[in-house]
This record gives sequence, structure tokens and C-alpha cells, in this order.
Amino acid sequence: MVALGLLAGTASAVAQEAIDPSSALLLSSPTTTRPSDRSQREQAVESGRYTVRPKSGLSTVPTQQPQRRVESMSTNSQGATSAATLPPVVVHPNSSGTVVLREGKPAETVATEPAAGVSSPEPAADAESTSALGSLLRLSIATAYYSESSASNYSFRNYGMSGPAYAAEARVWLSEQFGVGASYFSSLAGQVSDGTSEVAVGRTDLVWGALIREHFDRSSLVFAVEAVESQFAVSSDAQRRLKTKSSGFRLRVEGDFGDWAGAVSLAPKLSHEESAAASTFQSGSGVESYAAGIAVERRWLFDDRHQLFVRLQHSVERNLFTGAATRVDPTSGQAPTGVGVTVGTTLIQFGYHWSN
Repeated sequence: MVALGLLAGTASAVAQEAIDPSSALLLSSPTTTRPSDRSQREQAVESGRYTVRPKSGLSTVPTQQPQRRVESMSTNSQGATSAATLPPVVVHPNSSGTVVLREGKPAETVATEPAAGVSSPEPAADAESTSALGSLLRLSIATAYYSESSASNYSFRNYGMSGPAYAAEARVWLSEQFGVGASYFSSLAGQVSDGTSEVAVGRTDLVWGALIREHFDRSSLVFAVEAVESQFAVSSDAQRRLKTKSSGFRLRVEGDFGDWAGAVSLAPKLSHEESAAASTFQSGSGVESYAAGIAVERRWLFDDRHQLFVRLQHSVERNLFTGAATRVDPTSGQAPTGVGVTVGTTLIQFGYHWSN
């Protein structure tokens, strides 16, 4: 009996060693106290091949909000919609540090800024020039120096003079294509020879008319029909000089190219009059007159409103008389027939344009 008991105990010990250690809980002896709480049970399990990690060891992975990609959709000519290959869009957070994207229809837009590496489109060149060309009002004032020479086969109409002058001009555009304008020019302290003495004279020009403007890419073309009136006034005590007045209509074409401008004009028919000062005489019984002119202007543009300019212009007026002069020429001792007069005026202006 004793031998049988020893044999049974040995077999029981061998069987327990062959069992996997993870089954230790199942084979605990009846006398072993069952764990009373969860922590003791976890410690019991740790005695096997499985290890229970404590709760304090668990790491919390912060949940990241999915980033929202804002893309611009473009529709091709067939109506299909595809994502445009645009640079990333940067949306700045608000004052509280939160980035807000509005939910809405595709037509709604979100205020964005271009990426730092992408340059924004530059404004078109010469924008101030284009704006100046399209101004509604332009006022101009200038100081000037003029030189006038009158060449004739009648000594009473043969003279030359020069000196300072001033000029003013105004234009008002009633629409993009139609406007009106006026200009005035006057000499200062002019003198001419009156035989043995000098007499005071003055040259004034007054122009007004209608303007038609045509815009191009960065320039404009102005067609003008203008009324002109030019007067040559002499002192009332002049013995050998005549007062003259030329008036009529002229056609003018002006090109405006921003920094530069040019104009040509033609008066195909003018009315020319002579009037005596201290003595009465005339160059002929009838007269035919016309005039032509050219001008070139250089501008320095400060902005849309303010410009400085230098203008060089030259005009020629031709008077051809019929019949004989009513007074003997003291130079030739004869009264000439068919007196011709050519008056050339060169003018240099230094002025300022103000546009609105």
C-alpha cells in the first residue's frame, strides 16, 4: 500500500510538470486562496506567458483632425470639371487661433492668400498713362518764348519780333469720344520797328472747338474742328505798321502716346483783315489766306493727374493780296501789286497739365 501511494504521488508530480504554466490557475490547489480582486488576478496571470500591462502605461494618441484640402475646380470647354493645378492655398487662423472653413455650395468662395513662393500678377504697365488718356477734364498752363518773322515784298508788312509769352488750355470730355476745348496764347512786351522808332505790339491767338477721340491700346487719337482767331495789334501811334486779324476754321489731328504727343493742323481758308493805326493804307484790294502748323510735346508723368511738359510748335500763315497797294513803299518808291506775306511763328512752351 505504501508503495502504491508513492507511485501515485510521483505520477501526479510528473503530470503537473508537463502541463503548460499558463494553466497554473486551473491547477491551483484547493487550499490556495482565490484572488480577491482584479489586481491580484492580473498578478496571477503575469506568472504565465501573458503579461497584462498596467493602465498607467497606456499612451494616449492624440486624435488629429483631418486636414481639408481646398482646391479650385475649373470646367473645360466640354463641361467636364477637373482640379486646377494651382499652388497650395493658405488660410490664416482667426484671433483665437482657429482655422475656419465655411461649408457651402461650390459657388461660395473662401478668402485666401497666394503662397509666398508665387508672385502676384503685376499691374499693367503705364496704367497711369492709360488713366490720364481717359480723363474727363484737363487744364494746362505754360510759360513760353516765341519768335515771329514776317517776310513780304511790301516793307510795311516786313518785320520780326520775339519775347516771352504765356498760354492756357482747357478740355472737357462729355463722353469717352466727344469733348470740347479752348486755348489762349498771348505775347508779352513785344516791339517792332516803325521806321526810326520802336512801337509796342502784341500777338494773341484764341482757339475753341469740338473734339472727337478714339482710344487704342496705350494711346489715343483726337480729331478736332476748331475756330481760330489770331490778332497782331500795334500801338495807335504807329506810322508804318498795320493791325491784322485772321480768323476762320481749321482741322487738327493730335496723337497722344503717353510720354509723347504730336499734332498737325491745317486751315485751308482764312479771313484776313488789315486796319490802320495812325495812317490809313492797305496791301491790296483782296486777299487769300491759309495756315498750317505742327507740334511735338514731351511729357513727364507723375501720376494720373499731374504732368509736366515741353512743347515745340511752329505755324505758318500765308497771305496773298490782289490789286495794288494803296501806299507807296518808302523802300522801293513804288506801290507794289500782288503783295505776298508769309508769317512764321515758332513757340516753345514749358507747362503743366492737370487731369481729372
